[in-house]
Amino acid sequence: MSGADVAPLPVTIYLSDETPHRDVEAAVEELLATAGLAVLDRDDPVIGSWFRRMRATMSRAAQSQVVRESALTAAHIADARLVLGQDATITATMMQNVGPVLASLQPTKDAVVRIGAILIVKVDWEVRVLQLTAAQQAVLDHQPQLATSPRDVIGAIGLLTASDSRTTPEPAPQVAGDR
Repeated sequence: MSGADVAPLPVTIYLSDETPHRDVEAAVEELLATAGLAVLDRDDPVIGSWFRRMRATMSRAAQSQVVRESALTAAHIADARLVLGQDATITATMMQNVGPVLASLQPTKDAVVRIGAILIVKVDWEVRVLQLTAAQQAVLDHQPQLATSPRDVIGAIGLLTASDSRTTPEPAPQVAGDR
């Protein structure tokens, strides 16, 4: 089984300030490498703030005999089960090695970095690192515009606190007889 036989892992990087983009992108690529992944392709960045979409897949180095044999055995199991197991292993490896990505984000006030099931969101200098559930991933997969808005991405996956979400006063409750 080659890396092309496995669905690519979505990777997105949004930075409110483009200055640290080289360091952030290098840290993300290093994180992918620790999980045996390599960037398959990348879109041109959107400049101003800074945003880039990439897709990653198994690197040639990770396609060892063991990986190939495991993939052949897994071919007899439902595709969903294979993908979930692989995603879990990749996610666990990356969660253990996310430090350099966090360090590379230090110079920027707001950021969203998504690498498969891992979401790093920085809003007003505060960083949150999350392992997304399947439902949260589906929400983000179907609303790609959220990848460029740290507050919106947090709201979409249900992480806003009461103080984060209060931007306007709540309307007064209706009293019986009011029209």
